[in-house]
Amino acid sequence: MKKIILVFIFVASILSGCTSINNVEQYMKPPTMDEDTEEVKNVIYSKLPGNAEFLYPTYGNIRNSIFFVDVDGNGSREALVFNYVEGEEAPIYITVLSKKDSFWAVQYTIKNIGFAIDQVEIVDLNNDNKKELILGWQGGDIVEKGITIYSLGIDENVEVFQDVYSKFVVGDLNKNNVDELFLIKRNSSRGTSKAQMYEYVDSEFELIDSVHMEGYIDDYYSITFGKADSSTEGIFIDARIGDRSGFTDLIIYENDKLKNVFYDTTSKSTAKTFKTKLIESRDVDGDGIIEIATLRTAARSGDINQGEKTQWIRVWNKWDSEDGLLNVYESFQDEKGTYQFILPKSWDKNIGIETKVLSDESSVSSFYYLMPKSKEEIPLMELYSIDSNEWTEKKLDIDYEKPFIQVDKKYNKVFMAYIYPEIENTDIPTIEIDTDTVKENFIILNLDRDGGN
Repeated sequence: MKKIILVFIFVASILSGCTSINNVEQYMKPPTMDEDTEEVKNVIYSKLPGNAEFLYPTYGNIRNSIFFVDVDGNGSREALVFNYVEGEEAPIYITVLSKKDSFWAVQYTIKNIGFAIDQVEIVDLNNDNKKELILGWQGGDIVEKGITIYSLGIDENVEVFQDVYSKFVVGDLNKNNVDELFLIKRNSSRGTSKAQMYEYVDSEFELIDSVHMEGYIDDYYSITFGKADSSTEGIFIDARIGDRSGFTDLIIYENDKLKNVFYDTTSKSTAKTFKTKLIESRDVDGDGIIEIATLRTAARSGDINQGEKTQWIRVWNKWDSEDGLLNVYESFQDEKGTYQFILPKSWDKNIGIETKVLSDESSVSSFYYLMPKSKEEIPLMELYSIDSNEWTEKKLDIDYEKPFIQVDKKYNKVFMAYIYPEIENTDIPTIEIDTDTVKENFIILNLDRDGGN
């Protein structure tokens, strides 16, 4: 009955025109070719309708329209191809091909409703050496996203599950050596959200547990499965409120139940991890444990002037079962996100930061120590993110005669630093700052070849 209802809502949304996802081309990009991919593509052209277009999942581990995987555990890989055929009642096509006598041949095609593929995962959910295809599909702005799961074989498939969701993730949270399915469901009209945990047992999906989450949000911008501490797996769910603010839920499995560790059941909110910027939870120090970001403002001597931006310091935290959040380190990221500078451990909360735009492509961030009583600003260091041409041709309004050090360089960006001479002031604590420290604590973020993000 649920599938009939979903089909009805989907078709009705097409007829009424009540959807903004009417331009399918936004999900289609040219594939990267190799020999097998080219051969599979040619088979698809010959077997599917002439108006079939390739579909690319928006989220998840699989982002290509052609994906190779061993479906049935026989040691040979099959190809799964995602297409959209306009005009069909079930326009999403998933075609499974196998290679026989050096030629790729179609085994079968799965047809599903939807306008686009939100997320695809191909995993073994019951340890039978056969893969399940988890298909998350989009039906438009007025239709909840749907999830359909197929048990795959070499020459057949069986639909084993269907539901609606906001986000989903797969992982072994209860450490029983079998992956579970987790659905995040948000009801915007009621202001409620919940996470559900399913196990695939005896050819059926069993709801193991459910846990409440804060519901008055706009979206989930990131969901990560990983280690919450050295012995506990967790689901890190980064939620967006409004344009820029958000918070992070952490769900673990404890005493045979799901637990949302930061959720306050009285206020029905997650205030502990609130932040005024959207920052994804991730492993920032390379130890395999996921960190959660919060924010604090840099020190300053007075009120913020009109038009002046607040300088934020990112505080990266590990979850601790007894103490909640433990600070790992603090960092500063420039406004355009070209670099991150990890504040040395000896720097305390009296460090202030001021930024100045030098051009459309260049900027400087000045770090200083703010004397607690006198509010005197003692300069420590300047960090520059500069367009290479503007640096070599000396186009910027800066003192090029300073003894700069080159911290790093990538594409057409050069990162320079100027460290102020040591200040002889006994009232200032020991501030660790030298060339090696600056270079070691400096990280270039995601730049493209044009120098942008």
